[in-house]
Amino acid sequence: MNPPPAAGAQPQSRPSRRRYHARRRLLIERGQWEPLADAEQVRIHLRKLSDAGLGRRQIAARAGLTNDSAISRILYGAQAKVTAAIAVAILSVEVPGIRAARAGQEPATATTRRLQALAVLGWSPLALAGRLGMHLASVRRIRDGEREDVEAATATAIRALYDELWDQAPPAATKAERIAVGKVSRHAARSGWAPPVAWDDETISDPAAAPAPGWERGDGDGPAHGAEMAREAAFLLAAGEAPERAADRLGVPVATLGKALERARKRSRAA
Repeated sequence: MNPPPAAGAQPQSRPSRRRYHARRRLLIERGQWEPLADAEQVRIHLRKLSDAGLGRRQIAARAGLTNDSAISRILYGAQAKVTAAIAVAILSVEVPGIRAARAGQEPATATTRRLQALAVLGWSPLALAGRLGMHLASVRRIRDGEREDVEAATATAIRALYDELWDQAPPAATKAERIAVGKVSRHAARSGWAPPVAWDDETISDPAAAPAPGWERGDGDGPAHGAEMAREAAFLLAAGEAPERAADRLGVPVATLGKALERARKRSRAA
């Protein structure tokens, strides 16, 4: 008779777990066991899960991990390797698809992405909560992917604020404001969040959608500055520059440039 599982032990019933342990035993017998795996593949999968609206705690629970510390280290750290057991556990978590929300609510994917995009610009949960009339903790939980659904009214309010602020820098007149902007911008960079111009308004709610390629630039003058990029692009196009050449001069893909111009046109019409 098998002894009962130890307290706190995690179930190993998933096929991927059973395959992992069977393969591990085989490789150990052959002297080919490699206990570490490439962290980059795990990091990419974590970002897909995050983009789909799963928070670190939700991912840890679905992976059978006791806490989310390992996930934080992989996402925000610079480690090149991760234990094979943790890699298999995280990679076994499936990216959720579009699902029906409860009555009066909607999936939080688009709302989470909008708050994360504003964070890239430096908008903190505190600054946004004040404008939305929401509790700070609620804004932070939605932004960090800890909510699967949000109230439809909340999603509408955040969408309207996003349309207003997508190309606006947050207040930075005081030292405290500048510290807050720098802190949230660094957090967004570590988290791999994409700026507003990297998202298509038509697909931002699709868990399978991804930011436009090429938005990650390291010179500090990238697509996060959407209004400035749109102005520069409009000048180049008016001067007869081809869209492909204008995008190349600005260092962004044509699709990203198109999004910035379309947003600028919508803002102009609204004004």
